[in-house]
Amino acid sequence: MIPAALPGIVSGSMLAIARAAGETAPLLFTIFGAQRVLQTNLLHGTNTTLSVVIWQNAQQVYPAAQDRAWGAGLTLIALVFLCTMLARFVSARFWTLET
Repeated sequence: MIPAALPGIVSGSMLAIARAAGETAPLLFTIFGAQRVLQTNLLHGTNTTLSVVIWQNAQQVYPAAQDRAWGAGLTLIALVFLCTMLARFVSARFWTLET
């Protein structure tokens, strides 16, 4: 039964990750963001999500900060798109192996 359900499980989990990455904006009002946005060492210290970067930079009056917000938005869209395409590829790959 697992081999028959594996394409659906893999694509469902990949789409869930993509959806969670794309819908983090509502969490802004519950987590209030991080204290520091710029982090040089990704494995040590505080980090923030792309949606917080978008929110904080979009509120700035400076064009460079607004450009960073647009860039972070494009990055978030690209990540969701890549996760969706990866899920479709993996699902199709398992589907062809099954039949």
